[in-house]
Amino acid sequence: MTKKMIGHALAMAGRGYDVFPLGKLKPKEPIKGKSWLALMTREPGRIKATFKMKDASADTYAVVTGDGFVVVDVDVRDAKKGAETYDMLDMEYGFPKTFTVRTPTGGFHYFYKIPAGLKIGSDNKDRPVFGPGIDLKAWHGFVVGPGSKTELGTYEIVKDVPLADLPPWAFERMKLRGERPEKYTEPLQPWDLPENVERVTHYLKYEAEPAIENANGTLTAYKVACHVRDYAISKDTCRNLMIEHYDERCVPPFFDEMEYQAAKPYRYAKNRPGTHQAGTLEFCDSGVVVKLKFDFTGIATSFKDWLERELPEPDPLLGAALVTSLSRLLIIGPTGLGKTMFGLEVAAAIAMGKGFLHWKAGRKARVLYLDGEMPRGEMQERLKELADRHGGEITGGFDLLSREDAEDMPPLNREAGQRWLDAFIKHIGGVDLIIFDNVQCLLEGDPKEPEQWAKIKPYVLNLTKRRIAQIWFHHTGIEEGRGYGDKTREWMLTTVVVMERVTTPPGADVAFALKFPKKRGSKRGNRQDFEPVVLTLKDDVWGFTPLEAQKKGRPPKAATIALTALREALEERGATQTEVNPHIPSGVKVIDRKTWESYALARGLSGGETKDAKRKAFKRAETNLLTEQTVSTWDGQYWLPSDAEPWPGENITD
Repeated sequence: MTKKMIGHALAMAGRGYDVFPLGKLKPKEPIKGKSWLALMTREPGRIKATFKMKDASADTYAVVTGDGFVVVDVDVRDAKKGAETYDMLDMEYGFPKTFTVRTPTGGFHYFYKIPAGLKIGSDNKDRPVFGPGIDLKAWHGFVVGPGSKTELGTYEIVKDVPLADLPPWAFERMKLRGERPEKYTEPLQPWDLPENVERVTHYLKYEAEPAIENANGTLTAYKVACHVRDYAISKDTCRNLMIEHYDERCVPPFFDEMEYQAAKPYRYAKNRPGTHQAGTLEFCDSGVVVKLKFDFTGIATSFKDWLERELPEPDPLLGAALVTSLSRLLIIGPTGLGKTMFGLEVAAAIAMGKGFLHWKAGRKARVLYLDGEMPRGEMQERLKELADRHGGEITGGFDLLSREDAEDMPPLNREAGQRWLDAFIKHIGGVDLIIFDNVQCLLEGDPKEPEQWAKIKPYVLNLTKRRIAQIWFHHTGIEEGRGYGDKTREWMLTTVVVMERVTTPPGADVAFALKFPKKRGSKRGNRQDFEPVVLTLKDDVWGFTPLEAQKKGRPPKAATIALTALREALEERGATQTEVNPHIPSGVKVIDRKTWESYALARGLSGGETKDAKRKAFKRAETNLLTEQTVSTWDGQYWLPSDAEPWPGENITD
C-alpha cells in the first residue's frame, strides 16, 4: 500500500475509527483468507504493518462501522434510487448535516453518532431501515475509507464537520424493521364478493399453474391457494373452488391433499387477505408493485359526448392566447440574448394584469419565477431595473425563487423535486404561472437524451390539469435556430418560441427576434399574438416591430441559390396538390427534398468539393429558408407560400 493511502488510513484512525486493509484482487472486499475483524485497528504501528501485507490493495482500505457511529450508505449505481429515497426522507423527516464522503459513482456515505455501547445491526436486505438504494452500515459492518481510489474514481470527503447524532426518527424505523407482520384474519375487503369469486374461478380453470407430483406439486398448490386468499376468498369457498375447478388440472388429481393445501394459507400466511380485487391489474414497475383499477365510468368518448361536454375555458394571462392558464411554452434562445430580461418583463406584466407591447392585458395572476443559474446579486440588479421601468414597484403576486437560496431543492425531474416545489407553491399561497429558468439548471441528466424530459412529463401535465401555466426557458446549441439536445420535449408543449439574433439598433441594450414555429393556440382572432416580431429595449423602454417590416439585408448567397432552384424545380417537375390535406394548401405545386437538392447543386450551391460538404451547405440553406418562413414543408414535400416574394439578389429568370 502506498504511503499516501496509509496516511489516509492513519488520519481516519486519528479521528477514532478502526481501519483495515482491503484485498488486492477485489479492492472493495477484505483480503481473501484473512479475518478482517482480526486486522481492524486504530493503532498506528499495527496499521503500518498490516497495510504492507502482500495481499493488501495499494489503493483502498476500509473503515469499520458500529462502534459509536453508523454510516448511511446512499447508492446510485446501476439505476439504484438511493438519492431519491434520501431526498424524500430528508424532506419528510430531515437528515442533519454531518461528516460526508462522496463515492466514485456519485453516492454518499453519511456518518452519524449513536450512543456509546449501543449495538445496532446492519441492514437486512429484505427489510431495509431507510428504503430502496440506502444501506445502514452498523455493528460489524464497514465502508471503503475516504482517500481510497478505484477504477471509477476517489472516495472524497465533501463535508468535513463533526458527526451529527442519528435522528430519533431513524431509531423508530429500526424498531419497525425488527417487527414481524402479524397474522391477519380480517380481510381488506368483504369475503367472497361475487366479482372476486368469478375472477378466481377463471384463474383456477385457465391460469393457475397445475400441481404436478414429484415436481414441487404441494408447493405449487399452496401458492395457488395463497393467490386465491389474496382476493378475500374465505377458506371454505377456497377449498370448494380449488376442488371443483383446479384439482382436475393437477397431475395426478390431489383429492384429499387439495383440501389440506387449500386451508394452509389461512393458518400460515402473514399478509392480510384481500390485497387483490377483480377489475384491477397488478404489475411490478421498477421494483414497485403498482395496482390499476379499471373504472371507465364517466369518461367521454363518443363524438356527441365531446360536442356536448362543458369544459372550462382557459383564462388569458397575456395576449388573447399567447399565455393562458393552460399554456405550456418553451422559449429557446442563445446565451446572452436577453432571455431572463424578457422573462422578468412577461412575469411583471402578468402579475400586474397589464399588457406588454402588442400583447393585451389578461387577468391579474400569481407568478412564480424560478431561477436556476443567475447569481443573486445580478438578479437583484435586474429586478431594480424592472421596478424602475414600472414606476418603482411591481404590484400584484410576483414571487422569485433563486436556486442559491434553495440549495436543498432536488432536481425537478425527480419525484422529490416535484414534491418540494408543490410544498413551496403551497407555502406562498398558490400560483397561476411558473416561469422555469432554465431546463439545464433545474433538471438533472443529459439534455441530449429523451430521459431527462420524460421524467418530468407527468408533472408538467399535472400542472396543466391544475390550471398552472408554464414557461420553460432553454438554451440553443451550436445551431441557434433550435433548442440544445433532444427535440422530443417540444412535442407536448403548446407553444415553441425561438429567440434569434438581429442587428442591434444604435443605443439599444437588447434586441432579438421572436418566431413561433409551434403555436397550438393560434386561430382566427388571435393570430397577431404569434406573428414574428423584433423586440428592443432602448433607453429603458421596450419596443417592437413586426419582423416583416424589418429592412432585410442581403440574404445568404447559398439560401438565395437554393430558393431560385426551388422555384425552377417546382415549375419544371412540381406536382399540384389535389388531395385534401390540412397541412398543404390545395392547388400549390410541391416537390420532394431530393429533387430540390439536385437543382440547387446544379445551380452551383456548394460548401466544398466533397459530397458531405455539399450536403451540409444545402442543409444550412434549407434551414435558413424555413426559419424565415420563405419556404413551407410537410411530410417530405416542399412548396412556396402564396405570398412568397423574391429575395434581394435572387435571379428568377435565368
